[in-house]
Amino acid sequence: MKHASRAWIFLSCRAGCRGFAAGIHCSSLQGQVPNTSSCRSVTTGGGWAAVTCTGGRRGRPNPEPPSAWEGERHISHAEDCLKRGVGGLDCRRGHLKDGQPPSDRAPPLGAPAPQRGRRWSWSSSNANGGFGDRSVVTTANERHGRCGQLPLTFRTIKPTPGPALPTFYIDIPTITCKAAVAWEAGKELSIEDIEVAPPKAHEVRIEIYYTGVCHTDAYTLSGKDPEGAFPIVLGHEGAGIVESVGEGVTNVKPGDHVVALYTPECKECKFCKSGKTNLCGKIRATQGKGVMPDGTSRFKCKGKDLLHFMGTSTFSQYTVVADISVVAVQPDAPMDRTCLLGCGITTGYGAARVTAKVEEGSNIAIFGAGCVGLSVVQGAVINKAGKIIVVDVNPAKEEWAKKFGATDFVNPNDLKGQTIVEKLIEMTDGGCDYTFDCTGNVNVMRAALEACHKGWGESIIIGVAAAGQEIATRPFQLVTGRVWKGCAFGGIKGRSQMEGLVSDYLSGALKVDEFITHRKTLGEMNEAFETMKSGDCIRAVVDMRKFRTDYLGRVPAVAQRDQRQQHKDRHDGLPRPTAPDPRAHAFVFFRHNGTGVASATPFRWPGRRSIFDKHVSQVTGSSQGGCAVESRCDCDAECTALQTGPALQHHVALHLYCVECYHVLAEDARDLDWVYIAEMSGNGRSNYRFRKPTTPRELLTTMIDNGFARFCLILSVPLALVLLVVRLPGIERLVWVLAYTQQKAYGVYHNPTSRLPGPWHTKWTSAVLDYHWLRGTRPQWIDGLHQRYGRIVRIAPKEVDICDVDAVKTIYTVRETFLKPVWYQHFTTFGLENVFNTNNVEFHRRHRRLLSGPISESSLREYRHLVDARCRLTLQRIREDMRSKGAADLFKWWMLFATDVIGEMTFGESFKTLEHGERNDYVRMLGQTGNLGVVRSTFPLLTSIATKIPLPYFSKAVGYSRTLTKYAGESLGRYKKVVEATPELAQQTLFTNLLKAKEDDRLTFEEMRNEAEVYIIGGSDTTTITLTYLVWSVCRHPLVRSVLLKELELLSDDFDEQDLKDLPYLNQVISETLRLYPAVPSGLPRLVPPGGAELCGYALNEGVSVGAQAYSMHRDPEIYPDPHAFNPSRWASPTRAMKDAFMPFGKGARVCIGMHLAQLELRLATARFFLEFPDATMASVDGMTDEDMEQVIHFLLAPKGRRCLVYSAIGASG
Repeated sequence: MKHASRAWIFLSCRAGCRGFAAGIHCSSLQGQVPNTSSCRSVTTGGGWAAVTCTGGRRGRPNPEPPSAWEGERHISHAEDCLKRGVGGLDCRRGHLKDGQPPSDRAPPLGAPAPQRGRRWSWSSSNANGGFGDRSVVTTANERHGRCGQLPLTFRTIKPTPGPALPTFYIDIPTITCKAAVAWEAGKELSIEDIEVAPPKAHEVRIEIYYTGVCHTDAYTLSGKDPEGAFPIVLGHEGAGIVESVGEGVTNVKPGDHVVALYTPECKECKFCKSGKTNLCGKIRATQGKGVMPDGTSRFKCKGKDLLHFMGTSTFSQYTVVADISVVAVQPDAPMDRTCLLGCGITTGYGAARVTAKVEEGSNIAIFGAGCVGLSVVQGAVINKAGKIIVVDVNPAKEEWAKKFGATDFVNPNDLKGQTIVEKLIEMTDGGCDYTFDCTGNVNVMRAALEACHKGWGESIIIGVAAAGQEIATRPFQLVTGRVWKGCAFGGIKGRSQMEGLVSDYLSGALKVDEFITHRKTLGEMNEAFETMKSGDCIRAVVDMRKFRTDYLGRVPAVAQRDQRQQHKDRHDGLPRPTAPDPRAHAFVFFRHNGTGVASATPFRWPGRRSIFDKHVSQVTGSSQGGCAVESRCDCDAECTALQTGPALQHHVALHLYCVECYHVLAEDARDLDWVYIAEMSGNGRSNYRFRKPTTPRELLTTMIDNGFARFCLILSVPLALVLLVVRLPGIERLVWVLAYTQQKAYGVYHNPTSRLPGPWHTKWTSAVLDYHWLRGTRPQWIDGLHQRYGRIVRIAPKEVDICDVDAVKTIYTVRETFLKPVWYQHFTTFGLENVFNTNNVEFHRRHRRLLSGPISESSLREYRHLVDARCRLTLQRIREDMRSKGAADLFKWWMLFATDVIGEMTFGESFKTLEHGERNDYVRMLGQTGNLGVVRSTFPLLTSIATKIPLPYFSKAVGYSRTLTKYAGESLGRYKKVVEATPELAQQTLFTNLLKAKEDDRLTFEEMRNEAEVYIIGGSDTTTITLTYLVWSVCRHPLVRSVLLKELELLSDDFDEQDLKDLPYLNQVISETLRLYPAVPSGLPRLVPPGGAELCGYALNEGVSVGAQAYSMHRDPEIYPDPHAFNPSRWASPTRAMKDAFMPFGKGARVCIGMHLAQLELRLATARFFLEFPDATMASVDGMTDEDMEQVIHFLLAPKGRRCLVYSAIGASG
């Protein structure tokens, strides 16, 4: 951070004074410098701050005990103090006469700084007072002008009391910092260096740590805002620390943790005193014009004034706000969360609880499931609303709505022949008590009003409509008692009520962490806007202190530890004096030759002139611009770095070395994370090219690897010719071996994945991976590689596995940019595409839209009686086995239970396996699905041949596939005939509506047959596996079972699904089982899209297979402490990282379509089993041991012994 002007410290010594007080009143120095605890509060005026010493007068007792003045006091890296008012530190002796204003003696700005290492000291030197030679020695080590890195040492001895009080005057400087500037409407934000002036009277300057990105910012940037003006610094959801305050500010002080408020509260105007609104009129006129209360701006860039936005402008690293537009909050509250309370969360939460005052049992509807809409849901849940309906056209938002407590979700696009108003009136018996519009769409506003109940319904307008838009409805709607209301900031008074909201968050009563789906940095602000527009983003939080967070690769172990600490610090929002973030150690190296052409010779390795000349061909873009960033290196020569255009400006590192001195040698390069190499692509300075970032170690490895490949190529040709001439036996075979070796070697070392971490053999072959795949130990083997090589590892020549939360969010998104590979079609048994194996985005979206309705959480209530009946019959069969055989095989009975349930829900008829007590042929084939899928995916060619030529085992796999498909077609065909013949008698199934639908809204019979088979396989194995391992785990942990039983005993005899959802420990047990024993622990591969992608700091080419496996994600010790322990209590208050890494049902748009059915079965079966068999234990009959429960993973998990025997004395005797 650079400061535009120096901050000068003046020492005003009145005659005879020989006392000294450290004159910086700052929270970071309080109590560390002698006598600062007695200094008066800093006050400013005209850019000056004064601190008066109370060191005492001659002949009077010292107010501080002698011990406070004795000994040495050291302050190292006084960064916080320097940021909060001192800036770059140059110390000079000065004297002010009585009554003389400090500005009269201010030295000129730009005066030379002290030389490096020079000692500045003050001693008794004149008769005007000065300092006694025994009072103070101050040493200042100036590090070439860098602020925030100045070690200060204060050494004092007990002073002689003086007759007067010295005063220190500190010039509060203008700060130069980074900001995202909107120069004009409709254009991307530009990251610029701007000047932020000191605060004037009743103003506060804040260092912004985190800011949220809101749709209101995008709305203004688009040019639709009638009050929008440019250029401007946007942003209004920000949290930070007070850096300095102006004269008259009493509500906050430097060092306070604060939230900026776009709705001020002066507590004096008629609005504030009315008690009827949270609006304030004191600064409304100037705030709307984009200026401070005095009519001027505090921002300047390139000589132009920048406007303020909503009185906050949090897209700047420093901002100035009115003192009535800021509120101090608890310092232990993480700022990356509290920033969101500056707008979105508070707006929705307050709309429900303050503006509408939703009553218990009332029916409400929320239009729009973004951050504001979900906050309304949260407020309604706390007020104990009855039916909470969320309306949104994005089907992916259903999961979010249910997570926050919505009871129903309606997608207007799924309504056929019915309007949304009609649907809501039907669902709420005449209309909603309250509706909330969070969309800003005037047509939706009308629908929200007309969906209200006649006589008392209220519709709250939260969303902001575009300029010129008007809302309309029939007056009759209002005459009959419906009410339209609007609210800003949810009706919350920020200064009066914000602290209470933060307390609610800290106590767990208010959800905030759950809203954060994406994290960006200031350099990625435009990406944050794009992310906000995607369907999988609720809120993106921007770290304003960091310029760029990606491009992190394999860094040294020490740096990794520092990175983990920085990660913790970043997520609790509190600045801590840790080691430098390894992210900062990225460098751009380049230099110009005499002709103006850039030469890519950034630094030299020992014994080599340059190894980089031939590694700059890959281009990531071009730019228009010149050298704009300046820094200095140890040789004091001036360094320059490229400040590129919008496409590449974020690639420039903040810390630079001078390329003239070549101080970065091999030993230094080992400490770097990434190197960015730039070259000029033509004469002049208009077009630069950057190659993908890489590490110095990788560059050296690439050089060696390419040399080896060339060696193989050069050697093989003459050797082959010699061998052909000699004509030794088998010469032709040897020539082909050599040629193959050469070709393979050259291909390996030009493979883009060859530079990734991983075993050497994975560059050449996938044989080891295939071995573990066939053996059922692939996830365990890959997890071992992650422990050895890190978060990204090469597992085959063109296949990569990742164990990183941020990368998972990139790969598995609702936008489906990373498509499924053909591997899925080889793995499955079907001839046609289906919702599981397709890589056609439109196909998947259409099928999922048609299939998801009947299997949604709300629709599954119709099937609860079916699931419960099958569950009771299963427990009866288990009891019978315990009586007759001394133990029951849970793996067998849970398989029969799950298969019968999904069979009846799919085909309208059960497989009757529970009645017969045995697996039929169909169920036995289902049990072999995983094994056969492994064979088909590993040997797709042989499987294809086996369809025409009999091959052992492969023909069996083909036969099973055909049998399963045939059975599904016959069963679905029978049900179709029933529906067509007697639709009123047909049992409701997951396909009933599709069979009755019109031509445009239905699937073909072949498509339904294939989807039915997906249901059968997905709905049988997955539930079986989870229930088996759940009971096994609980039985092996008596304390867990005891707590679970106590909770289950609270249930009434006629409990329902909602009662089970409300049991916290039951759901914690299920979540912990899904963490350790997910049905699909294997990787879920995707293909890198065209153009490539950067994951975990590595650039991956198009077509590379990447994926993450739940087995490793769920065992990350940084996210799940003691990851191998079965500890359900860890889910009592899960962190955001825990939720993001949790993927038992997959992630993104391809998340398991049947997960709600699985959760219904898991809750019901677990509760019924332990209520029926509270003393269940693992049986040791028939040689049953824990070895039988070892995990064998052929995509799907299964116990090694394919059995799990349990015994219950209560069950056997019941």
